[in-house]
Amino acid sequence: MIESVEERWLALLARGEPESREVDAESPLRMLIGVSPVGRPYFAVITSHNPGVPDLPSAIEVTRRQRATDGHWTLTLELQVGSLTDAFISLVAELAKKSAAAANELTALRLFFQTLAEWRELLSARTERLSEKELRGLVAELWFGFESGAHHHSLSETTKAWVGPLGGAQDFAFLAPSPRYEVKSLRPTRTEVEISSADQLDGDDIRLVAVTLEEVGDSGQGVTLPQLVKSIRSSLASGDDRPEFTRRFSGLHVDLDDAWYAEHSYSVLRLQVFAVRDGFPSLRGSQLPPAITRTTYWLDVNHLAQFLVMDTSYTGTEQR
Repeated sequence: MIESVEERWLALLARGEPESREVDAESPLRMLIGVSPVGRPYFAVITSHNPGVPDLPSAIEVTRRQRATDGHWTLTLELQVGSLTDAFISLVAELAKKSAAAANELTALRLFFQTLAEWRELLSARTERLSEKELRGLVAELWFGFESGAHHHSLSETTKAWVGPLGGAQDFAFLAPSPRYEVKSLRPTRTEVEISSADQLDGDDIRLVAVTLEEVGDSGQGVTLPQLVKSIRSSLASGDDRPEFTRRFSGLHVDLDDAWYAEHSYSVLRLQVFAVRDGFPSLRGSQLPPAITRTTYWLDVNHLAQFLVMDTSYTGTEQR
């Protein structure tokens, strides 16, 4: 159902004409997807109960009306920020699935508002760009997790394991007995990676991943963040995985429509994976005095040869 909602909505947007479609005739809560007269996506619910007005960020225009014909209420959410279209559509698809599974209209309406509350932060537009350092780190993280094939997990498993945007101590927390992965980017002329907290390398069976990225002038020779996200979303074409990836990526509040992100293209030169085991040089929160509450330090990967479990070089064509 989620996939059909997304496909139908994107088709409406592609036509560019103001129109609407019912989401699911069997749902206890009547729901509509559509395109406004100015070409913006909107979602509406029609209910016999007064729904109230949810407190949402300015990216969403909320309108509530009572119909004179039957006294029912219409609550409409119209997206105002184009860069959030993918997030908005995926999250609404998730909402539609939850609401359709409810026992009755009132329960579905409660689920609707609960989900909206969860969305509030995700649908807030980011006011600042990522720094180039943050962009490089995110490209390394997504490439390793979803494109490299180095950890041998499915895309579905990877989506669920990607806990970096959720505040996880490591970027990817696969279920045991699989390792957890903390991913760092390296410039071609550098050998040090920054460990930003004492929790990142603290725990059992952790892998430190170093991805060496070279910025290239021609996007055809490398990959940009928008291209990478598009490729991942295309690969996650079914089930709950694509909405879940979109939900997590949206938590980063990155405006992929910002042309700046398309101007920075990277080529992967090398992938190194290190096992964080006994003797690995690191500061670990579980071993620090309680008085030390925060720490950042740098590791030189040239001194980690005895912990190296994977070392792959790329020519630039085999990395994608």
